[in-house]
Amino acid sequence: MTYEEIEKNLHVSHGTVAKIAAWLFERGDGFRKIIEKLPQNKGIKRWEERSDWDQFKRRYSLYFWPELLLKEIVKNANKRQKERIKDVLVKLDGKSELHRKIEQLLKSNTT
Repeated sequence: MTYEEIEKNLHVSHGTVAKIAAWLFERGDGFRKIIEKLPQNKGIKRWEERSDWDQFKRRYSLYFWPELLLKEIVKNANKRQKERIKDVLVKLDGKSELHRKIEQLLKSNTT
């Protein structure tokens, strides 16, 4: 990418891009090796592909932290933990919007 594209995508100044580029040129071999070893997350949407609502929630994450926290917990839970979460949801009397979202997360993450 060009410096201008990086500036636009990351909303940083030209000086910041230049400093990071110089730093990576001088000392970036370790980071390149680590990046090569990282698994490729092909299912993750790029920032610009997310909905306006997703971008809003990410920008003001403090207001949505319980939902975001639960989403991460469900996403990273193993099979046994997901079963325990399902059992708790079944025992709840009232089903809130958050309850429905958790059920959707469980359904989408069990495959």
